[in-house]
Amino acid sequence: MEENEDDVLKMELETLSEIYQDEFKISKNQISIKLKREQENSGLTLVVTLSEGYPFVLPEKIEIFPYGCNITSSTINNFVQLLNEEAKEKLGSPMLYSLSETLRTEFNIMDDSMFLGDLSFLPSDCLYYLFTFLKPS
Repeated sequence: MEENEDDVLKMELETLSEIYQDEFKISKNQISIKLKREQENSGLTLVVTLSEGYPFVLPEKIEIFPYGCNITSSTINNFVQLLNEEAKEKLGSPMLYSLSETLRTEFNIMDDSMFLGDLSFLPSDCLYYLFTFLKPS
């Protein structure tokens, strides 16, 4: 007996809910998973908008939102590109866990030059001077 898309998705969502618990949210066709950076109070939120027919159809959109940290937009774009490539490889099978763990791994091992840390403790005028100083000439 073959499983249809709805059965596959239902089982995948139940499994993700057990794994990620409070870090996992579902809203209509959007899945949100909050991934924390090891030993820090920062991380990324992976938001995947599922297409009709998932997992036999690629997700409509993959988005990544940082929290508690400052990451370059090129780094975010690289992560999204990596996840889109992985989604193509996993087409036809559940892929949300694999995508989230790939993102978690890449985020935890990324080069410190792409990660500025949480600068919210600095007054805005300090941030202005910091970024003016860091800005390439």
